[in-house]
Amino acid sequence: MCAIAAEHLDAIATLIAANAELDVTDLANRSALDYAQATGQPQIIQLLEQAKARQQQATELLQAITQGNSLQVQQLLDAGLNPNAIAEGMSALGQAAAKGYVAIAQQLISAGADINGRTNAFELNPLLYAAYRGHFEMVKLLLSAGADIHAQVDNHFNALSYAHLGQQQKRNAGKPFGALIHFLETQGLRAPSRNSR
Repeated sequence: MCAIAAEHLDAIATLIAANAELDVTDLANRSALDYAQATGQPQIIQLLEQAKARQQQATELLQAITQGNSLQVQQLLDAGLNPNAIAEGMSALGQAAAKGYVAIAQQLISAGADINGRTNAFELNPLLYAAYRGHFEMVKLLLSAGADIHAQVDNHFNALSYAHLGQQQKRNAGKPFGALIHFLETQGLRAPSRNSR
């Protein structure tokens, strides 16, 4: 709200680019758009309305991915939707990786999705999500597309660590964690020691 009150377009654009929540309200229950409209700031109104429309499109893309609807995903990408769209803290490729939708992930990668982009508040990238969920084919796709096999999050967990963690939490889910763990080890990964955390 302060950036709007001071008419700092650059600051507002930076916040939007950083995926700031557009529907947050102040103590008077006004959103940023409400405030800009009440104070008559047409440039800021336009900027916020465009951002809100992009956010809605990103939500539609994430919903299509969640439903496994590759046709709708392709239609949205063909319409110019950013393959790096983020909705509710999750990137499009992160969602595809978490769900194990290899064909959709391939669509997103072909459209220019950031293969190593962090997906959410946990700072997981698509490879770490796929490893955690035991999606062996997804892990292979991401690595063949250039994912950083040595990527880690702040707690020093890498893909192998997440595969072990996923195996512990989803032991009976029928996922090929043993094969995935062996594959990651053959790729030279080692789980960080407890002392390095």
